[in-house]
Formats: sequence, C-alpha cells, structure tokens
Amino acid sequence: MLLDFDIELEQIFGAPPLKSTTGMLKETVEKQPALVKALRSAYVDAVKVIKAGQDDDFFNVKAKEFFNLSTPEEIAAGKKVNKENLAEKWGDVFFQSQNKILQSGIAPGLLPNIGNLNDLWVK
Repeated sequence: MLLDFDIELEQIFGAPPLKSTTGMLKETVEKQPALVKALRSAYVDAVKVIKAGQDDDFFNVKAKEFFNLSTPEEIAAGKKVNKENLAEKWGDVFFQSQNKILQSGIAPGLLPNIGNLNDLWVK
C-alpha cells in the first residue's frame, strides 16, 4: 500500500516524499533565465493560492482536464492531496529529507547530479 511506503520513507528520510514537482533542463535554465524567473514566480503564486484555500473554483473547473478527476469524491480527495502536498510543514527539515531522497538516486546514476540540491526548492 502506498501509504505504508510513505511512512517507511518518512522513517528513513525524515519526511514523506514530495509527489509533485516541476523540472527544467540545466541548459534551459542557463539559456533562458527570464523564463525560469517567470515560471518560479507563477509556481510561488500558485502555491500561495492553494495554501490559502483559494483554489477551489479553479480546481473544480479543471479537475477533469488536469487530473482526470470527475466524481465529487475524486475531486474532494484531489483537493485534499493538493493541499497536503503544499502543507506548511515544509521547511529546512523537509527540504533536507527531500535532498536525501534525491541523493539516493544521484549516487547510483539514476538522477543527474545538478550540484547544490538546495537550489531546487521554491521556498
């Protein structure tokens, strides 16, 4: 069961794994800093709206298109998970645990080594 796996990872790494991310190629970051800044700004704004609980109308309208959720129960569960993914528990301990998870994939070559993992996080 996925929940048991999350609890196990939390015990190993200190926090559950982040299940929602945005990524970009290093080359794109280097060649288009204005694009990176605009995307990060939009992401930060979206996080603020979700944390403030102001995303309900948008989520209801886009639930099928973005998340393939259609029943009221699916939509309610999706909103709950969306808010949990952006919970206020985020902080240095959370980011360090995510860095450990990423490092466990970098060491065997499953993920690229991008340098300072702390540069990844929108805080």
